[in-house]
Amino acid sequence: MNDDKGEGAERPADVPARSRDAEPSYSDDEFKEDLRRLLEDERLLTETAANLPDYARDLLSRAASGEISESEFLREVFVGDCPNCESRDTVDCDTV
Repeated sequence: MNDDKGEGAERPADVPARSRDAEPSYSDDEFKEDLRRLLEDERLLTETAANLPDYARDLLSRAASGEISESEFLREVFVGDCPNCESRDTVDCDTV
């Protein structure tokens, strides 16, 4: 039941309305620390991605975009192509 003159989605019954005067769920210091951690995580991720070989960066990009499935990503990372015939139709280390 939304009292905002029809704007926005209706709130589920079990989710209480947030008062405009409600205290923040955590302090400014906690917020700043969370933000610092997120920025550090982003920096580390960017640095790591920049140091990956081209094929690994391409593989991650294809997985993130949905171009390849989770199982195909795992197959590429953990199994790879058949060392005997170079087939990409490998399932695991023992099945071709």
